[in-house]
Amino acid sequence: MVRTGAAPLSTDAFDAMLDRLAGGVDDPVIKAKVLASKDVGYILTEDTLHLFSAHEIDHWEAALDRHLGDVQ
Repeated sequence: MVRTGAAPLSTDAFDAMLDRLAGGVDDPVIKAKVLASKDVGYILTEDTLHLFSAHEIDHWEAALDRHLGDVQ
């Protein structure tokens, strides 16, 4: 069988993956970015920024701000 693409992660699998990643990160900014991604359900990077709407970017940045506020 040839697989032509990755199967999407379930919400539970996505959340568990990001929880494990956040738990292993010491840098508070990186940890906040990981937790913001968990909150909104997608990973935003400079390389993927063009794939998201302004509303989605604003939503992710608000989640990031909340998590950055938690570490200060």
